[in-house]
Amino acid sequence: MDNSSLEESVFNMFKNPENNLVNIGQILTVIERTGVRRTDPRLAEMVDKLSKYHKKHGAENTTLDNLNVDLSTFKELVDANIVLISQTMQNKMIIPEWPAFCQMVKDIFNRCKSNNSGEVATYIPQLARYSKDHWAMSVCTVDGQRMSL
Repeated sequence: MDNSSLEESVFNMFKNPENNLVNIGQILTVIERTGVRRTDPRLAEMVDKLSKYHKKHGAENTTLDNLNVDLSTFKELVDANIVLISQTMQNKMIIPEWPAFCQMVKDIFNRCKSNNSGEVATYIPQLARYSKDHWAMSVCTVDGQRMSL
């Protein structure tokens, strides 16, 4: 499938039949639900184009999430990132059930956070400066799905 067909397929999945426009916020929400953040460097070109378009055409006191665009504008805005966008829309990610996975990680995190045994790794100078009471967890998959607690 060529990029134009991918763009049209994604557009048609989210098109409002009343006005033939797509809400960018809806698309960004779906992408983020797969664990790919809008700050992902692979989406930087699209986010930059969206920001410029919003600055020029967006209503005052709105965000990118409020943008509604037609097919030709959509194609221009997402062209460089359509393969990743399409991958997220089709849920073809290394962890397809991302919300369920995140919940399991959160459960493990919460069960473990009260464990205060052990010591900070002093052989790593950056870690040696911190209290053992600080607890965090991050996950990043090979597909760039990310979460942090």
